[in-house]
Formats: sequence, structure tokens, C-alpha cells
Amino acid sequence: IRLPLAFVVARPAVSQPGRLDHNGEPCFSGKLQKINWRDLAVLEPGQVFGEMSLLDEQPRSATVTTLEPCVVEEVGPEEAEEMIEGASPLLRSILMVLTDRIRGMDEWALSTGVNIAQTPITSVVLSGASRAAKTALEGCETALTRFPYRVGRSGKKRGLFSLSKRDLLLEDQAPYSVSRNHFSITRIHEDIFVVDEGSTVGTIVNGIRVGGSASPREACCDQNENLVIAGSERSPFQFLLTITRE
Repeated sequence: IRLPLAFVVARPAVSQPGRLDHNGEPCFSGKLQKINWRDLAVLEPGQVFGEMSLLDEQPRSATVTTLEPCVVEEVGPEEAEEMIEGASPLLRSILMVLTDRIRGMDEWALSTGVNIAQTPITSVVLSGASRAAKTALEGCETALTRFPYRVGRSGKKRGLFSLSKRDLLLEDQAPYSVSRNHFSITRIHEDIFVVDEGSTVGTIVNGIRVGGSASPREACCDQNENLVIAGSERSPFQFLLTITRE
């Protein structure tokens, strides 16, 4: 484990399962690897780990190790309390609900929903399968390294939408095929999922509709090449999600 040299002896691990110290630590430089039974994610500069324990005072569920020399900043519970001291009770409640849901998803993934024996993923690439999708991606293939990767309709932000972060904005016209927060691509262990984010029309993954009026709202991408359509079969926004394994 390689932290800045002054910390190697004093802190043999950045974060360990079951450890209860309620500190959230953003990574300012270098790469960190979040692992449980298998690799969960590689965190890039600016990303945060340990945030759920900071909010709900529950033990951490994963270990974070460094892949290269890193610089991190530790945020303790007192500092976090100061940050959200002026927040409304509603916002605090929303944070706790989201934390509970994420922990529930972690438990589901480890116990039933994810094949942790999958061959390790080497790359995940999003490309356009239609003219509109290629235009949105500026004619390029996009290698996804941060998850979730969120896709939605562009437009003026209003209300709670100002909190929404979309990695890919789609220029759609009325009647809309795409919702403001339409779908996301996420990685759990060595599986890639497309999750409908509560869109009106839904999302089609390899011919199967998820979200909208359909249930469930997520689909596992179990093929090397996966067709993802934002909206109905007639939607102009059709993407190819290519997954390469070792």
C-alpha cells in the first residue's frame, strides 16, 4: 500500500471493512482501488470514499488501497457536520435515504445479484449506433472509467435538477424520447448494468425494456456488445456498449 511516505507506517490501510471511524476522504491526486471480495472500482482524482460511514456511522463495507502514490484529505464527522449545518432537514433526510439504498444495493450485489466469478473487465466503451447518438458523442468512442456514467436530456436546470450530474447530454426535441435523467451505466464487481433513472418512456437493453412502466429498472449487460436505446424502439438515441474482458 503506497500512501505518501510519511503515512506508510502509521496508516497501513486507507480504509478497511468493519472499521468505524466515520471519516470521508476525497482523493486529490493519484489512483485508489476500492475492493471487497473483488475489485469494485478505481477512484480517480477528486472522487470520494468512506462517505456513507461519515453519514450513517456504520462500518465501512470495502477496503481502499492505493495503486500509486496518492494525496488525500481526511474529513472527520465534526467537519462534515459544519458543512451541512445549514442544510434543511429535508436534505438531511434525502442523504440518509440515499445512503440506506446504496448499502442495500451493496448487500444485494454481494448476496444474489452479481456473479463475482466473472472474468475481469479490461474496458467498457460507449459508441453511437445511430446518427443522433454519434453526434452526441461527437463521433468518438468513449472509454468509461468512472461509474456511474449518467445520460440524460439537455435543458435548463430547475429545482432539484440542479443537483443532477449528467456525463452525456442528449439534444432532444418535443415530443421527447429522452428524460432529463434517463439512464446510467454502472459497474458492480465484474458486471456492468444499465439502470433506468426513472425515465418516462424507459430504456431498452438488448431488446428488453427496463424502467418506464416496466419492471425491473436495471439490466445486466451480459454480452460483449450491448445495444442500449434511450426511449422507445423509434428513439434516435441508440448506443453500443462494448465490454472487453481478459
